Amino acid sequence: MIGRFFQDAGRPKNIYFCRSLREDLARHEALLTQFRLDMRPDACVRLWNVNKELRPDAEMQFGSVRMYVELDTGTCPYRKVVRRFKKYGKLLSDRELVVWVCLTDDRLHGLMRRGEFLNGKGVFTVLGSGVFMDMHGEKIKLC
Repeated sequence: MIGRFFQDAGRPKNIYFCRSLREDLARHEALLTQFRLDMRPDACVRLWNVNKELRPDAEMQFGSVRMYVELDTGTCPYRKVVRRFKKYGKLLSDRELVVWVCLTDDRLHGLMRRGEFLNGKGVFTVLGSGVFMDMHGEKIKLC
């Protein structure tokens, strides 16, 4: 065990990892695990096994559709996020998309306002909400 993650309510969660891991990354991985469990993909890869060019937080496969996952904890400045948006917008194929998972509604709307750089290949959600939206705020159904 490398640490313990305390939630707003309920029991703390133990975090296990085979190497040493920074505390902020441990929390990030626990939140990413929560999203993965909510989504139930056909396949999922994380950490060092993801696409080397895009370097997402996770890759999930749903049938023939690949979804790249970016968990946004709100600590990265918008200018850096926009650079990531541009990279995804340029490199994703028709059978791929990226979902930006936020922790707050404010961050979600801030990212959506900058979503044009994803070239229609991005969706946004708040962790645990189960609601996915495009950059215009239109609800969309995933999986």
